[in-house]
Amino acid sequence: TDQIKILQMAWRSVDERHQLDLQHMQNTFKVATMQAQAEVEKARQAVLEEKEREILRIKEEMNVALQNAKADSGFLAGDGSLQNDSVAVKKNEAIEQKDTEISYLKEEIAALKEKTKAQMDKVMQFKNKVSADLKTAKEEAAKQAKEAEA
Repeated sequence: TDQIKILQMAWRSVDERHQLDLQHMQNTFKVATMQAQAEVEKARQAVLEEKEREILRIKEEMNVALQNAKADSGFLAGDGSLQNDSVAVKKNEAIEQKDTEISYLKEEIAALKEKTKAQMDKVMQFKNKVSADLKTAKEEAAKQAKEAEA
């Protein structure tokens, strides 16, 4: 009977330690996931704000160019059209750069999702291992208790 109580106490101690370890891992995972999501969201928001500022700047430039064209009674065939073409090329390059940044952020989000999934898989494997260990320990304790009674 004393051996059974000792085994039960040892079993409870190991079980509690495993539960605490599992909780700690889950909490660490939650914190890491929330931090990663916050960083991605912050980066995405910064890119969107920058893109909005760039769009507003481009619109203002377009309005100024339109007003200048109206003041000159239309676009000039010489230097004026070259300037407008140059501005348009720069605007297109800026838009392409922002699109590239957005694509990069999307890829980064996908990579973080994969990393998060891998971490969740590790947690589940640990949980399954702990469950299997607990089941085995319970079966051994029950077996020993039967043997002690017999």
